Amino acid sequence: MFRPVARSSSAAASISPAPREQIATFAPSPASSRAIARPSPFDAPVTIAALPESPSSIVVLLRGDTVPWPLVCEVLAVAFAEPRSFAELRAWSLSLELLGFAGEGWGVAWRDSDRVTGYRNPVPMAQDAAGVERLSSVRSDRFLVHLRKPSEGFPPVLGDTQPFVEPDGSFAFCHNGFLERHADYRPTFSGELQGEADSEVGFRFFASRLREDEDPGTALALTHETFGGRANLGYLPGTGSMLVHAAHPTNPLWRFQLDAAEIASTAIHRDDEALFDQVFPGAVDRRRVEGTAPVG
Repeated sequence: MFRPVARSSSAAASISPAPREQIATFAPSPASSRAIARPSPFDAPVTIAALPESPSSIVVLLRGDTVPWPLVCEVLAVAFAEPRSFAELRAWSLSLELLGFAGEGWGVAWRDSDRVTGYRNPVPMAQDAAGVERLSSVRSDRFLVHLRKPSEGFPPVLGDTQPFVEPDGSFAFCHNGFLERHADYRPTFSGELQGEADSEVGFRFFASRLREDEDPGTALALTHETFGGRANLGYLPGTGSMLVHAAHPTNPLWRFQLDAAEIASTAIHRDDEALFDQVFPGAVDRRRVEGTAPVG
């Protein structure tokens, strides 16, 4: 029987049977099977149940609410009018990692003068205390955070951890979901790839469109159109507008204001406004993103 390993937490996880109509099921990769049991985003603990007829399957129950399959990464884009510390994003980012069932690598890109700099680590943000502490002194007016939940078969390795930063520092790119036709384009960009994930192929395609002087917003939409699948995309340039592109119905993007920040965030796999109850209370001007939108 598959036995999930719970991370230490204040809320207990339990193994129990569950009615099939109440559950969301997926067959985890070895990497993902270690990262599911955790405190619930709601009042009750997460319950994990093994299906007797499918030992490699697990289910996640959140007070009767189903978690859509497959789970995908979380994306956070934050714009300030003046440079602020990354420390102001830490609690938001950790909450998205926890409540969005991510935790298999994370990274952040930020604008530094007219260039983009980034940090990536293929471990959970919650376990990267040293990295988070070093980043607390970083100040910028634009941040793009990615909290990874890879597709099955893609383990947490540095080459696949996002955001990807263009070598010349001109921009950063991130993605969640799945780009269906990535294998068709992998040979075209094989000399530029460092990892195995679909996201990096999309990154290199997007970069190729920018080199052809495509408008960044058009290039984001074209990347999704070309590769297909459900996906959200993020783009942070050294100069100009930070953009997000929303095309993932089970983890939609929201855009809103909170204190001094304009923010876009994925929705922790919820189709309601639980994101604001759990992560961003006090957010105003809440709008679901459709297509491409600026942040800041």
